[in-house]
Amino acid sequence: MSSTYPPVSPTLGRKKSLVVTDTPKFDLESYIANYAGRTRLERLYLIGTTSTFLGVEALKLLIREIKEGKDVAFYKDALSALKSIAPNEPEAQRDNEWIDVTNKVNAAETARLEAQLKGYKNNLIKESIRMGNEDLGKHYEATGQLALAFDAYSRMRQDISIPRHAIEVSKHIIEVAIERKEYIAILSNIQKMRGTVSSVLMILPIYGGICALATIDRNDIQKLVLENSDFRTYLELEPHIRRAIQAFVNSKYSTCLEILESYRADYMLDIHLQKHVDELYTRVRSKSIVQYFIPFSCVTFETLNKNFAPPGKTIEKELAEMIKCGELDARIDLVAKTLVSPSKATRQELQQETLKTAKQVEREARQHLLRMNIIAADMEVKGSKENNRRGLSGGLSGELFGTV
Repeated sequence: MSSTYPPVSPTLGRKKSLVVTDTPKFDLESYIANYAGRTRLERLYLIGTTSTFLGVEALKLLIREIKEGKDVAFYKDALSALKSIAPNEPEAQRDNEWIDVTNKVNAAETARLEAQLKGYKNNLIKESIRMGNEDLGKHYEATGQLALAFDAYSRMRQDISIPRHAIEVSKHIIEVAIERKEYIAILSNIQKMRGTVSSVLMILPIYGGICALATIDRNDIQKLVLENSDFRTYLELEPHIRRAIQAFVNSKYSTCLEILESYRADYMLDIHLQKHVDELYTRVRSKSIVQYFIPFSCVTFETLNKNFAPPGKTIEKELAEMIKCGELDARIDLVAKTLVSPSKATRQELQQETLKTAKQVEREARQHLLRMNIIAADMEVKGSKENNRRGLSGGLSGELFGTV
């Protein structure tokens, strides 16, 4: 897996992305068929500027689809990206006529919608004002002006009259916020949104499953993920994620890591997951090593390398870094080539104290049983009345075994 910056330099402030040289497991047409609207275009752009295997195909498809819409700025971005990697492709030739016509149409439509909204405001018709802002927001969204679209949709809220309108407002805001990566806005609106969720069913098990592996304790994963009937239904959509989680819970850590690694290329081409893949994978890997080591007091490097190290590499540096960061409570024995669990003085002291207490309880129990048997057999030697008055009662058995 290569992780360097590509020669592609997207314009308009778009950030450079990493290069993915591995062949993804998905077919581009089948993958992109799961999406519609702007997120479909954004995902094609990401794949086009990231994947050396699917880049040209994705950008050509992207340019064809952009030209069916009204986003001139996005067209220029995609055109620049395709020219940098495949300048001789027909789609890489600038279509100035389409740009000029689309710009004129967009400007005219913007003026019309703004004038229409102004008229609605003058007439003080709340429903018309709400619909006018919605139409303007959709227009801005279609032309790639997401900030203006967000503002237009937000203005709708002050003119809503029924609960369904509130749901529509939240839906529009969430969709634009997702494209702008404004996750705080998403969280603030998600509770107000009660629409359909079919569009996220395919990515829910991927995002949820990997994040669970990276952040949740193994026992909690079993309870909250695998035994959760609702989430388990989603996992059926991505069986490899279910297998990875099941392997982790069953202590088959190398199998879990192998499954995740085999899909790394796919996740590096995901628009929301890409920049988090390395960190999430590192967390899952660290958790796996820690969980693997828990039952042992000593493990050889050979065993650890066999289970966790990439082919031809060792795990020593990674172990040292985990110990340094406090993730792994262990010591490295370079002479014996082993990872050693430090002696747990506190645990040993607790065990010794427990054994001592147990012996004391056993001794006292025997004394009480013996005294009870002596009394039952009427073999107790009783003291005099004078001694009893002085508090010396109990006789011989009391002296020997204590007073109950």
